[in-house]
Amino acid sequence: MPSSGFAVTTSKLAVIYPPEFLFVLDVGLDCLVGGSVFWNPIGYGDPGFPEKNEIALRSIRKRTEPDLIFPSIAGSLMMGLKEGTPDGEVKDGLIDNGLQDVMLFGTFATANCKPFQEPTICRDLEAALPFLKYAEQNTLRRIIDFAPGWVAKRLV
Repeated sequence: MPSSGFAVTTSKLAVIYPPEFLFVLDVGLDCLVGGSVFWNPIGYGDPGFPEKNEIALRSIRKRTEPDLIFPSIAGSLMMGLKEGTPDGEVKDGLIDNGLQDVMLFGTFATANCKPFQEPTICRDLEAALPFLKYAEQNTLRRIIDFAPGWVAKRLV
């Protein structure tokens, strides 16, 4: 199964989400740099597209369909913690390893790191911190349905 945890077994699968254009650039880091521009329909079009629309940064492992449809949020990590570890020890350990904006929720934590280097950072965190069960990229989730919907098309 791909790293995104998504396997396609049928060609009838439809992923439903608003139209979006994903621009991908390989800059030699662990992940490809993705810029996602959303289409905001007003009447029959989007008068501000693409120049005035916000761009969301995405971290993309490979140019496969699942990785393009379900990209990771650039620089965002999720981590599982071993029960009973003091919050102070967890925060200090994560901050000492270069993470920012650390938030703890019991045995779950979120934090920000350098974008597009998340796989290496996750491996390093898992090796360095004994209280960490796992560290992974925060991946975008979308509704999956088996009905007609938008399709992923590569333009180039």
